[in-house]
Amino acid sequence: MKILKKILVVDLSYVWIIVLAVALYVGFDDLILTSSSETVRETLNAAIGVIFVIITTMYMLKKQADVEQSKVLGKEVFTKKLSTYEKAIATWEQICFSQKTVTEDQFAAALNVHTSLCMIAPANVVETSGKVLSLIQKVYVNENNNEHRRAFAPDEKNDMCECLGDFSEMVREDLSLPKTEMTQSFKDNFTAFFTEAGKTATTSRDMTKYTFRGETYGKGRLVQAVVKAVVHDNNIVNIDQLKKLFPDEAWTNGKNSTGKNAFVVELETKAKKMGARYFSKPEHLISLKNGDLVVVNNQWGANFDYLFNEFIKDITDEVIIKN
Repeated sequence: MKILKKILVVDLSYVWIIVLAVALYVGFDDLILTSSSETVRETLNAAIGVIFVIITTMYMLKKQADVEQSKVLGKEVFTKKLSTYEKAIATWEQICFSQKTVTEDQFAAALNVHTSLCMIAPANVVETSGKVLSLIQKVYVNENNNEHRRAFAPDEKNDMCECLGDFSEMVREDLSLPKTEMTQSFKDNFTAFFTEAGKTATTSRDMTKYTFRGETYGKGRLVQAVVKAVVHDNNIVNIDQLKKLFPDEAWTNGKNSTGKNAFVVELETKAKKMGARYFSKPEHLISLKNGDLVVVNNQWGANFDYLFNEFIKDITDEVIIKN
């Protein structure tokens, strides 16, 4: 069976040249032998030789052209693959290790990279790319479905590191680059570095939780819940009345600002026009007595302490710090 497969992959053109040579010899053999003149026989032999040489030369020239074309195509494919592989690694690293939440644009970029790899990469590379996309999707879906947006967790970064290592080895094999396996020690140190970096980033963030009317919230969700309760309890009529309780400068530690996100509460129409970031799901919109819809800023960090101490504590005593 193996011998048959080898025969099938042989270029049949060589076979036909041999067949042609035999046919020329057999076809003209009697004519040459029966020729009475030595000159005629030599002329026929020379003609047959010229015909054979011409056919063989034409075939070799065609094969050379095919080889040159194959080299050019191979170079273009190599360049395209290398560019796509570099783009994939850069995209994944930026998404995973930026310490920021996975955005819609980033997920779209990851999906685009995976689609490109499906077109040019071998199956094992595409499979590893699929694992990376699944990791990114896991975090991205959390952003849209869960209450709190988040970045990659330390254990997810470890998984990403392993995938990147596997991906790099498969890419080197696909590009026929010299094989340089990472030692286990190097892999362990590589993973440990990102693990420690992830822990540092996590511990540097304020993960304090608050309870308000029986529910537990992080900073941003607490602000949204308090504003909603205030509007409901006090029958707030319009945005001006609400801003007296939650002024814009409360978001900037008491300083005036013209930034697009410099507010605690704002009319939905205005916030959308400014391109601000706020809690935008339908259930997060707050309706005032005059019918206007209000949204709450979702960008809270160190500036939350000023809002909490200077405004929320004066508005309600129902907020309890859990940790």
